[in-house]
Formats: sequence, structure tokens, C-alpha cells
Amino acid sequence: MKRSRELQGFLDAIRRGQEQVLGDLSMTLCDPFAINFLATSALKLVNHQLEREQMPRDNAVLHLLLRMLALGLSAWSLIETQEFAEPRLDPGLVTRFVPALMSLAVDDQVYYRYQLREEPGVNIIFSVKRWKTGFVPNK
Repeated sequence: MKRSRELQGFLDAIRRGQEQVLGDLSMTLCDPFAINFLATSALKLVNHQLEREQMPRDNAVLHLLLRMLALGLSAWSLIETQEFAEPRLDPGLVTRFVPALMSLAVDDQVYYRYQLREEPGVNIIFSVKRWKTGFVPNK
């Protein structure tokens, strides 16, 4: 948490004349391993929020991860245009998309728990494959 505040302070403190630092940072963040790390961390944080029954818009670390992910994904356009401005994060991402993603995760958890309760001893892999293909046995 402390490191995330430091990094957020660093991003917020970039002033006029120092915009090229954004270009360097964006090129570092556009590495596939960095993008994978940021996306995986964001999804883990969303799952953690889900377990604690909290909304994603209240989590500053998630906002920072999404800001860094957006910066990494826009690296090539920053370098090509030489206009070093941090891309604005779409508010709908945190207010609509991430809650919808959490809703899907809750639906999956409820479905898996229902399947395990209804059919004890059923292989979970078979259950997931059956659910994805849409096969529902007659009861």
C-alpha cells in the first residue's frame, strides 16, 4: 500500500517540462510481462474486493493499476505523437465494467456452489465444461 501511494504521488507530481518521463514510464509498462503483471494484479484485487464485499471504485490501488495499465497500453501512441500526456481513464471502466465483471464472478461462484451441492462427487472440470457448452441434464 505504501509503495502504491509513492507511485501514485510520482505520477501526480509530473509537471510541465517533465512529460518525457511519462514516455519512459509508458515504454517500460508496455512490456508484455509488465502488462501481464498489472492485469493479473488488477484481477486479483477485484477478486479480493469481491471476497470482502466491497465496491471497486473505493480501492485506490485498483485505480493506480488501471492508470498504469492504460499508460502502458498507450505507449506507442505517446511515442509516435511525442505528446506526453497521461491518458485519461474512462470513468465507465470503474463504475460499469469492473462491477459487471464482479457480477459475473459472483454468478460463477453461485453456480459452482449450486452444482457441488446438487451433485456431490461430480468432477468440477466436467461441471465447468458442461456449463460452458450449455448442457443441462433433465431432472
